[in-house]
Amino acid sequence: MPDAPSMPLGSRARAAIVEVAPLFVLWSAVLAFFWPLITPDVTARSYIAAGDFTHQAYPFHVYTARELAAGRFPLWNPHIYAGHPFQADPQTAVFYPLGLLVSLVAGRQGLPFLALEWQVVGDFLLAATFTYLLVHTLARSRLAGVVGGLAFTMGGFLTSYPVQQLPILETAIWLPLALYAIERGCRSRGRTAWHAAAGVALGVALLAGHPQTWLLAFYASLAYFAYRAWGARLELRRAALGLAGLLGFAAGIAAVQLLPTAEFLSLSNREPLAYHVAGHGYDYASLLNTFLPLWRTERGPYIGILALSVALLAMRARGRSAGFWAGLGLLALVMSLGDRTPLFTALYRFVPGFALFKDQERAIYLFSLAGAVLAGYGAAALFAGKSLSTRWALAAALGVLAGAAAMAALMEPIGRGSPDARNLFTVYAFFLPLALVSIALLWWRPASPWRGLQGAALVLLAGIDLFVVNGQNNLDAHPPDLSPATVAAAAALPQAGQPYRVRAGDQVVFAPNEAILLGIQNPAGDSPMVSRWILPLLASEQEWRLWQLFNVQYILTRSELGAGTERVGQEGDLNTYRMAYPLPRAWVVRDVRAIEDDAAALEAVLARQFNPAKTAVLEREPGLAVTGPDGPRDQQVRWLEYGPQRLDLEAMTTDDGILVLSEAYYPGWQATLDGRPVDIYRADLAFRAVELPAGTHRLVMSYDPLSFRLGLLATGLSLGAFLVLLITTAPGLGRGSRRER
Repeated sequence: MPDAPSMPLGSRARAAIVEVAPLFVLWSAVLAFFWPLITPDVTARSYIAAGDFTHQAYPFHVYTARELAAGRFPLWNPHIYAGHPFQADPQTAVFYPLGLLVSLVAGRQGLPFLALEWQVVGDFLLAATFTYLLVHTLARSRLAGVVGGLAFTMGGFLTSYPVQQLPILETAIWLPLALYAIERGCRSRGRTAWHAAAGVALGVALLAGHPQTWLLAFYASLAYFAYRAWGARLELRRAALGLAGLLGFAAGIAAVQLLPTAEFLSLSNREPLAYHVAGHGYDYASLLNTFLPLWRTERGPYIGILALSVALLAMRARGRSAGFWAGLGLLALVMSLGDRTPLFTALYRFVPGFALFKDQERAIYLFSLAGAVLAGYGAAALFAGKSLSTRWALAAALGVLAGAAAMAALMEPIGRGSPDARNLFTVYAFFLPLALVSIALLWWRPASPWRGLQGAALVLLAGIDLFVVNGQNNLDAHPPDLSPATVAAAAALPQAGQPYRVRAGDQVVFAPNEAILLGIQNPAGDSPMVSRWILPLLASEQEWRLWQLFNVQYILTRSELGAGTERVGQEGDLNTYRMAYPLPRAWVVRDVRAIEDDAAALEAVLARQFNPAKTAVLEREPGLAVTGPDGPRDQQVRWLEYGPQRLDLEAMTTDDGILVLSEAYYPGWQATLDGRPVDIYRADLAFRAVELPAGTHRLVMSYDPLSFRLGLLATGLSLGAFLVLLITTAPGLGRGSRRER
């Protein structure tokens, strides 16, 4: 084929159309799949159903957009947990590129729910593109790329719970791109730029915020790098450089998240899990959903009957080149069973990371991708007109597998007329005709002019299969709005004066993170990582003490509260109560107890006789000599500024004391008293305190964590180094692509 500059303009246009057309098909399929979500007809629109997406992901993204619009990096969130190291929490995914773009463009006046739904669609478009690149490159077939892209992008895994748990989705989609770059690097004799690009893809995946999914992607990438470097017979030096580029750029690009998260991890509730907790996975019957996707609600293993069929064809047609993917898929399938197999015991004990996470069924992610690649291989073999005997062997294998699945399903006790029995009938009404049509399509051996029709039928049938099974996943006809009563009650709360917190008396009032949407501060929160000092207090469930320590002044509840509270408002069946004797956000005490041990400090703080208004439990003895038990003769705190990352107040006391703030203690907060740096003590297990000499003083606290600044610098340098590498090696990459084997 002549070089592009020497081709006539019409030929170049046709060549460009041929290259783009498969992606156009995939993108059209994704948009059609999500059309109920994005249709401009509001009366016909569906919404992502209430769940983790609405209660966790959306509030986090709203806060990110709000802070960016205010000109700040969203490092600290005052709305949950008495303050939370927001950006250090990986699931906030502050620096995930697509999320950052959506927040900057659509979040200037408040991030609409539709914007985050469009972000989901964008993630699926990326998934389709990356999978197409990988499968097209491996199978050297555009049809293979389309079939593989459909199988992974609209298969059971990606369209099920990852949509609700957005960080899983946004982490998972970058593995195909990383593998594509590894493949190109090994084909081009180990050019470092390609392996660096693989590292960048893994770094972006780490920014997306789900460490467990990233761990699976990382190990899969290392395995594929080793497999391809060996197969391509790379020199040891080139292989070492490639691996260094992959690991270095993955860590460097993600450093802005890695360093703050590593610091938070050491101070959080995350620790190695007990074996029985970490080992949860699928039961054996769940794997029947590989063949019978409508029987049970778990659809993760399903990549499509037709995709599964052509994946089996790949095993016969491609031989060793499909071996890696078959091995990866089988391994992932066994891993998804958790502690039901000896494999998990070995992973838990000897492989770093597996003891930190539960829900091992998430390994089905790798099965889904491996199946998609094999489906692409099979489609390429079919389109190339492989022998009829192969298709008969495939038809027999498919019949055996379908029969085995049917027999296994029927072996479970199902009562006549029960919902399971009716559902099973629906499954077979869908499954059997589809299986028969699939076998017929694979058996058909058309003449060359008709192979295009066979390819189109293959894509169409695969798409219909996945649309029928997964098209309504996670959708609801009703928008997941907060109740009008909750919004009205929150709006009626005082907006001026000293800061305070609001407690939801029961979960149905508002989810913990929805305090962000309501513009209030809440003692609780919803995140997998929580300060190891805050969590024991919340877990104690000693509400009255929590109300004191967390500066709760109002409670929204549908229940009736007793002594110590006063009802001050009602919206429908929702009551607003005010605490009769709340503690302020900041106060001065003179009775100090130094308790270094956290367990002993928790016991002291929760003791019935403990009065936090007069006594403070500090982690160490203060330098300022204060004597109790009486408080200062007089004290006054006046707030000058209360911001997410800056507190400015004026405090007056007649006697030397300790100023306690109901703000979560965390490294990175710095304090000055009258312009001079002062130490911040950890008080009452989880909060902040400073020494306050008698008189009137100005206290300023600011959040400026060194881990974030170092991480941001490392990410910036890594991004700059990658751009320089691309610029300096771009001509070589172009020449190297012609030598790819």
